[in-house]
Amino acid sequence: MLTPSERTLVVSLCGSPASLAFVDTVHLTLVGTLQIAGAGTFGDLAVMTAGGRYVYATFDAGTAGTGGVAVVDVHRRKVVASWAYPGTGRPHEIWYSRRKPRL
Repeated sequence: MLTPSERTLVVSLCGSPASLAFVDTVHLTLVGTLQIAGAGTFGDLAVMTAGGRYVYATFDAGTAGTGGVAVVDVHRRKVVASWAYPGTGRPHEIWYSRRKPRL
């Protein structure tokens, strides 16, 4: 995912532990990586908010575990929230909308 300025590329890494990579698109260099979940997790899918401030990234904890979603502040490159997938199972797919939920 590209930030609105197109200067940073944020990539969800499929390795373990679940992580994101930040790439400087001007110099084509890796700026750094950020672990978004603990040992035994694997990165999966991610989506960026319209303004480029946050990334919502899913992670998988294997067939016997429960995955979740991490919220990453792109400017600070820091996980600001995380929650486990409710119940059992693994998240697969994520979508972001600016619309307010219907009540």
